[in-house]
Amino acid sequence: MALNPLKLPDFWSDDPDLWFLHIETQFQNRNIHTDIAKYNAVVAALKPEYMKEVTDVIKALPAADKYSFLKTQLIERFTESVDRRLHKLLTELELGNQKPSQLLKHMRDLAGERASEELLRSRWLVLLPDIVSRILKAV
Repeated sequence: MALNPLKLPDFWSDDPDLWFLHIETQFQNRNIHTDIAKYNAVVAALKPEYMKEVTDVIKALPAADKYSFLKTQLIERFTESVDRRLHKLLTELELGNQKPSQLLKHMRDLAGERASEELLRSRWLVLLPDIVSRILKAV
């Protein structure tokens, strides 16, 4: 019985690290271990706008470790800089229709190791509805 062809999800430009974790699980589940098979699967999963971002890489691939090289380049080119993530944390976030706990998790993800829990908590409280913020400040 032959396996269905591997169809990876489209590239997640907003979280390339997570996308690679996801697809590498699929590679393991399908016993795909060769560099060229992984490389070909990734290239097939890239939409044209993402291919354009790495055309230079694809045209000048090393003889070995093509997959690792492409993976590194995609992560470097699509991961937001620390400064950009901190800017987003401090100026662009809002609760919207997220749960407060989801907002706090997103804030922690953006901050990484760059912000203290105290800073995150104070910014988080500002973003919550007044009544919720007042109750939490009293606790």
